[in-house]
Amino acid sequence: MSNSILKQQCLELLAAYGGREGGLITREVSDALDISVYQARILLLTLQDEGVVRQVPGRKPGRGAALHWRII
Repeated sequence: MSNSILKQQCLELLAAYGGREGGLITREVSDALDISVYQARILLLTLQDEGVVRQVPGRKPGRGAALHWRII
């Protein structure tokens, strides 16, 4: 699947869950897009660099904590 298609699907997914207070975690994005969690993290970081999504502080900060994401 091409990167632009993955970006579009990711944005649609985040938009659909936009009302969710904590956003989606990286694992939920990876499961929904049927990609690895590492691919999802790189995709989300790329979208963050482009100014389209942002990280939301999670409830459990620190090393190994799940990252939460929301569309801007």
